[in-house]
Amino acid sequence: IADDVKTKSTADVANNTTLGIRIFPGADAEYTLYEDDGTTLNYQKNEFSTITFKWNDAKRELTILPRKGSFSGMQTTRNFTITIASENGKTTEAKYNGKKVVVKL
Repeated sequence: IADDVKTKSTADVANNTTLGIRIFPGADAEYTLYEDDGTTLNYQKNEFSTITFKWNDAKRELTILPRKGSFSGMQTTRNFTITIASENGKTTEAKYNGKKVVVKL
């Protein structure tokens, strides 16, 4: 599901408020985005967050679940650019503030 996992460190992602999500349809899928400050060992003190994405292929629906956890400097809002891989670059934007979001595609 994730598209912007080309970074070398979570610090690269932490400062970017827009992330790309690419969906390859054909089956249900789940992905969990892990983030921490990318520079310290504070993740060992449970200072990190996760966001889980669930794709329901039959409904063509992406559910972005509530964020779990937090860390210093964390982006509280995100914009996700969602692309269905088989649809020639058609994208949908989703604004996320840590609460559950359902995107019908």
